[in-house]
Amino acid sequence: MSQRLADLISRHSPWLMCLIMASLWIPVSQLRHAQVNNAIEVWLGTGAKARQDYQTFLDKYGTEEFIVVAGQCEDPLSDTNLAAQRSLSETIQLIDGVDQILDLGSAEHALSQIRQDAKDFLRDSPFFRDLILGRDNQTFGMIIGLKLAHNSASRRKTVQAINKVVQTAQMSGQTHHLAGTPVMNAALDHGSQQASQTIIPLALGVSVMFLWIVLRQLGGVVAVLCAVGVTTLWTVGALILSGKTFNMVTVVLPSLLFVLSLASGIHLTSRFLAELALGKDRLMAMQTTLADVLVPVIMSSVTTAVGFGTLILSDMQPVKEFGMFAALGMLLSMIANLVVVPGLLLLLPCTGRTQAKSVDTHWTGGWALAALQHKKWVLAGSGLLGVLCLCLVPQARVESNVLKFFPENSRIAQDYAFVSNHLTGLYSVEIDATAPADQSKSLLMAVEACGLAIETHEHVAKVIHYNTIANTLKQVSRSALMDSRAARQLAMEQMKKHFVFRKDHSMSLRLSVLVRAMSSRDLDSLVQVIDQRALTTIGPVGTYQVTGVVPLLVAAQQSLTRTQMETFGLAMVVVLGLIGLFMRSWRALVAAILPNLLPIGGLFAVMVVCDIALDAATVMIASVAIGIAADDTIHFLSHYHKYIKNAATPQDAVGLCLSRIGQAISFTTIVSVVGFCLMLLAQFKPIQYFGALASVTMVLAWVGDVCVLPVCVVALEKKNQQLVTSNQ
Repeated sequence: MSQRLADLISRHSPWLMCLIMASLWIPVSQLRHAQVNNAIEVWLGTGAKARQDYQTFLDKYGTEEFIVVAGQCEDPLSDTNLAAQRSLSETIQLIDGVDQILDLGSAEHALSQIRQDAKDFLRDSPFFRDLILGRDNQTFGMIIGLKLAHNSASRRKTVQAINKVVQTAQMSGQTHHLAGTPVMNAALDHGSQQASQTIIPLALGVSVMFLWIVLRQLGGVVAVLCAVGVTTLWTVGALILSGKTFNMVTVVLPSLLFVLSLASGIHLTSRFLAELALGKDRLMAMQTTLADVLVPVIMSSVTTAVGFGTLILSDMQPVKEFGMFAALGMLLSMIANLVVVPGLLLLLPCTGRTQAKSVDTHWTGGWALAALQHKKWVLAGSGLLGVLCLCLVPQARVESNVLKFFPENSRIAQDYAFVSNHLTGLYSVEIDATAPADQSKSLLMAVEACGLAIETHEHVAKVIHYNTIANTLKQVSRSALMDSRAARQLAMEQMKKHFVFRKDHSMSLRLSVLVRAMSSRDLDSLVQVIDQRALTTIGPVGTYQVTGVVPLLVAAQQSLTRTQMETFGLAMVVVLGLIGLFMRSWRALVAAILPNLLPIGGLFAVMVVCDIALDAATVMIASVAIGIAADDTIHFLSHYHKYIKNAATPQDAVGLCLSRIGQAISFTTIVSVVGFCLMLLAQFKPIQYFGALASVTMVLAWVGDVCVLPVCVVALEKKNQQLVTSNQ
């Protein structure tokens, strides 16, 4: 069957390749429509309860997005500083997408028209303290409420415009810090684009260099790169055509597929050049090559696709989309490598390269034979090491705080730290309380009591609800908040409208809890405390729902843990099962367990020892790793069984196998490691860690396939021979 399919592909691959290359205009035409969106709400699927609760909240009260512009001076309430703050506020107010602004300069200007003690009022009012005036009386801030954005691009444009205005103010001598969820999302979007623009060109350059070192044939290099290009372009095009946007997880897809697609192309091209060196004509050489590598290429592509595909079980939308399109990419890679590479190799000029046949022709054979001489120690040591490493899995730390994705010395991390330490909180927990309309007074009192109970928590910077705004408004006449510009009239009055919602015969009140930066574990604890205090105060009066950015982060953290456990276990079972199924041998399945568990266990050990957390990117690595690690395992087992069937001894079969594929699996490992290491150039820690961990996994997988797998297959083969002999 495989020989017939190999002959069919060999004869028709040139014109099929031309059709595939011509089809590239479709994905290429879609590249200009690519968008990046890292908004927090997209991280959880629309079916997730936390996402649904958050959307219900937004439908009631409108967007909760705000930007904090903070600064520090000796006296924020001096006439000069107030004028500067007011000028900056008025300039920002003109930016499209800005809704309302609360700042000291504008508030003092309005109050001073009717009160001589306007500055004292601002300094003493509990409402402004820890919101736009720090406890040190030197830090001041500006809360910029944003209108509901139509898409991520318009929100990013608004943030960029605000940042530009603030940068201009800094040039005049003022120092400001920008923070808030929209700023974070814009930074994530920018970093995602930067990662793609930096890594892909470097991956291309490194791939060309290593392909030339391995193949030394221009035709071979072009053939492999074209297959990689087809895979990457069509996968990216499919993502765009499906209406999906890129994010900090899926942005690594092009680079990842670029690296992984090289392996099959290298195996196929190396084998083809070796057949040419034997004096065969191109067509016969290709038929022999495909008959030899067809099954391993299909098996390795399918198992890697399955490893990616298990990520579809994740509740996190970016991880789910990554798994979906990475699996699609690996299947497209299989088609491209089996059609485009043969088609181009048959058309482009290539000359054969000799490849000796003895077991000593490649040094990996020596490693395998050395391991076979100490097989008991190898089996015991690798088994014990694998178990110890897997025992470290529960010790892995989970991190869903997006701020931790940035280096500590980055501008956004420093700005967040400044605002959190000196002014106010930047993460929000929202309580949506509802009661019948005739219970509105009781609900107001319950929400106020809940706020008083929550604001004493050490991580809470500020609590805002309907009464905190209304009580402040009562202390001054309404005209005190009137500004000469219509757009600035009744700033707090407009703000108050976002904290009440009436529908039919019910009333809903919003309570916003601004939280300072903290660890993911503390976020979960805080949400539980807030929920308990809401139950005690609001529960007897009406119903309530705890939502907001912080509960979304907590839900994402819980999803990370579930994703790790579910996808890793499923990927392990399915991939190993497929190996046994494809090889039609239970011994192949058993032999593959230890060498494929070893890199996974080593991966978790590295994460725990180096304190690398499970996050949106690293949570994928175990499921991805099991698929990647199985690639070389399949190539080894396929060739090993071929030699065993030809009556070779187990030891000779191992040597012959590595003399045939040792160079290819070594170079594909090197290329993959270098390609993954390029991800260290990204701005985000998760992408950096993903690249580093994937590199470690590739090295450990290579060690497992060269040293541990030969020992396993030989031990099982001898055990089988002993059973056969005893039965006779």
